[in-house]
Amino acid sequence: YDGIHEVVPPGGEYLYEWEADPVGLYLYHSHMMPIAKPVNQGFFGAYVVYPKEPLPAAKELLFILQFIDTDGDGDTAEFYAINAKADQFLNDPIQFGLDERVRIYLINMNIEFATFHIHGNFFKTYRSPIMWPDTATEFTDVVGLGWGQRVVLEFSYKYPGLWMFHDHIAEHAEEGLRGWFRVMQ
Repeated sequence: YDGIHEVVPPGGEYLYEWEADPVGLYLYHSHMMPIAKPVNQGFFGAYVVYPKEPLPAAKELLFILQFIDTDGDGDTAEFYAINAKADQFLNDPIQFGLDERVRIYLINMNIEFATFHIHGNFFKTYRSPIMWPDTATEFTDVVGLGWGQRVVLEFSYKYPGLWMFHDHIAEHAEEGLRGWFRVMQ
């Protein structure tokens, strides 16, 4: 059983149950044709299946990198966003403390390849749900993701200040996929 195959009418409901296994970061989206149109307009979501043993304490963030097609042509993005809002962390930086562990659950829902880059630091990546939280696959400051790919990132900062993060594809960053971390003493 994989997903809802019945059409659920407006105001209707459908209870969908499954065993949450294995541990990891997952996404869901519509499979009604055409698939790209509702996805490019934000019809999707995410969930995390945590391990039975508690994870180390962390500031947890969910970032969904998004191609936003406001005119519905399906070909071009009018802007790019994190969690449906372009540039939301430029004027409202994400705050955390020195040496505080940060865990980002990162999903690319762009129809284009996207990257995620942080300044002044490196992060551990966990690319496969079955590897997280046990074995990091990389230690880097930029990670690339195709459409629907996801990764868990973990890092902490040793120095206070304002540190930028953004998509390393310039057009995406210029059109909204960017922001700041404010690391407090």
